[in-house]
Amino acid sequence: QEPADQIPLVKHSKVIATPHLGASTVEAQAEVAREVAEQVFTVLQGKPAQYTVNMPFVSPETQELIIPFVQVAVDMGKIAIQLAKGQISSVIVRYQGEISNGDLKGLRGAILMGLLQPSSDERVNLVNSTILAEQRDLRIVEESDPSPLEEYSSLITIEIVASEGVTVVSGTNLRGQTHLVRVHNDWVDATVEAPYLLFIDHRDQPGLIGAVGSITGENDINIAFMAVGRQSVRGRATMVVGLDDSMADSVLEKVRNIPNLDDARLVGLNY
Repeated sequence: QEPADQIPLVKHSKVIATPHLGASTVEAQAEVAREVAEQVFTVLQGKPAQYTVNMPFVSPETQELIIPFVQVAVDMGKIAIQLAKGQISSVIVRYQGEISNGDLKGLRGAILMGLLQPSSDERVNLVNSTILAEQRDLRIVEESDPSPLEEYSSLITIEIVASEGVTVVSGTNLRGQTHLVRVHNDWVDATVEAPYLLFIDHRDQPGLIGAVGSITGENDINIAFMAVGRQSVRGRATMVVGLDDSMADSVLEKVRNIPNLDDARLVGLNY
């Protein structure tokens, strides 16, 4: 070991780094390599890395509360931005329930990550999402309400106001999975686990589910799940269909031509 006055110092701006032996053993190198590989695999799956360097700081006291909702925030951002129509004028984020009592910096970065990923040529992550949002002049207004909820411990809602209407989606974490629980004014319960989600605005009429299933079957598109939320019997409703396969524009147009169907939009989650 060199004397202290002979240890080389590497200067960069105001940061001074000194040599260290933190991972010089064979065992430590193997463990670091394993953790790096696991984190790379996690990111490639579209999930946030657990040990991201420079990610927004989350205090130890709130990690257990906030971390399970990071993926919820990313997923809701992806869904909301792809459902929005026209020029966006504002984005409002509402944190409700227990998570309102925590440090929300990490969730803000995750929401921006979800909003930016579908339309960005750059890889967006928790580290750079805030900077990229500023460069694109994308700002969100955040609201918090710690009041207890009847059905969920916590809820994240994103409302996008655009030139062609308002888009509202809400999500929560149940049993370690993201659940989409609200689309516009309709309450649903859809586990966000399929790579594609087909959102259908329609009037609640017999035969619609069968018609959608026939089109997907004819085109070798596998349905993972289907959830429907409606405001009244035979009234306006929202159907969320999880798909294991993508849907070509020509097939999507066939779905839109189904009687009693107002609109259909395909959302991809693997960005």
